[in-house]
Amino acid sequence: MPRYFFNVRDEKGFGKDTEGQDLPNLEAARAEALRAAQQLWGDLPPDVARAGAVFEISDENGTVLETVPFVEAGERLRNGAGEDFQSNEEQQ
Repeated sequence: MPRYFFNVRDEKGFGKDTEGQDLPNLEAARAEALRAAQQLWGDLPPDVARAGAVFEISDENGTVLETVPFVEAGERLRNGAGEDFQSNEEQQ
């Protein structure tokens, strides 16, 4: 199973995920990034530019595979999607 890393980048800098998570595929990693962004959304201080914060999903070689903006999780919360971030595999 591949290991994915969820680095955080915003206007103030870069936070490197040194542990990562074993997940079945990139779709599951994206769903995990959205869940985490949703959980963090309400805890972000007002002076943080939420629109600029992103998770950079990378592989074990450090290659960025996808970028997931925190604002996407905020939009889903406003639209009532909540934690509806399960991948197709998780839903089965």
